[in-house]
Amino acid sequence: MPFIKPGGGAAGATTSTVFDSARQSVVRLTDGIIPLSRTKSAYSSEPMENIEYIFDVSDLGDLTDKCITFELHIEMPDPAIVITFPPNIDWVITPELDTGDVTYCLVFRSMDGGISWVGNLAYTYGGVS
Repeated sequence: MPFIKPGGGAAGATTSTVFDSARQSVVRLTDGIIPLSRTKSAYSSEPMENIEYIFDVSDLGDLTDKCITFELHIEMPDPAIVITFPPNIDWVITPELDTGDVTYCLVFRSMDGGISWVGNLAYTYGGVS
């Protein structure tokens, strides 16, 4: 169900704005290329061997003055594998993605159309408690 923001209006009347961005389809990746899209912002990956992720912004057009944000869920196998990212990521805190049988949720943002990125480990879930 979409997020609905109640609005004002005449007595007894209401208006609503539906924000489609509150609903996200998760794109299931089959390799390390993340095909960023104007309509998708959540990606999921279940790599079975060492992998390098690449952020593909080619379908976004000229976004040099726009913000790009997406999240990546990585379902880490057990034992854990080696994961690498593009060198143009400035990590808030460099994540240690070395625990198997855990899902890592990472969030990435670019303020310059994908030239440089800020990355952060948002949370983990699953695994042995």
